[in-house]
Amino acid sequence: MRRLWAPPRAGAVEVVASANADPTCMLGIWLVGHESTGPEDSGEICIAEVFGDRVSPSSSTVRMGIKAHHDPRLITDLRDVEAAVDATEPHTYGAAWDAEGTEITLDGATVYRTDQVLGYPLQLMLDLWELPHGRREAAAYPKVATLHEVRLRTDD
Repeated sequence: MRRLWAPPRAGAVEVVASANADPTCMLGIWLVGHESTGPEDSGEICIAEVFGDRVSPSSSTVRMGIKAHHDPRLITDLRDVEAAVDATEPHTYGAAWDAEGTEITLDGATVYRTDQVLGYPLQLMLDLWELPHGRREAAAYPKVATLHEVRLRTDD
């Protein structure tokens, strides 16, 4: 496996993205342990999950936090943050982590902080999920979200 960016213990990432307001879509921005050091190194920093059915021109709900997956050292702690933003417009979703904990930001403002530590290599995952309801119509495609910019920093 070729790893282009997998900070081992500390770093920061910012992703400027525009989500999709389609109720069958979810924009996901995650840092996930890729388990190269062991199956328990599978925790996740959920930087943003933006479900299209929770996006409007005046506010959007963004899910953020920590997912333990198979890491017994972590506790899943997710929060649905109500933000006064239209997530279909570009916004900056960020995370910074080190031996002291994890911080998640939206447009530069801290919206989640924890002392939980993911002290193993992480991979950045960006995806647009489709969660279809009922029959799929060809005219409803393509489903689109836009990634405008990705900024990365490794602290060690």
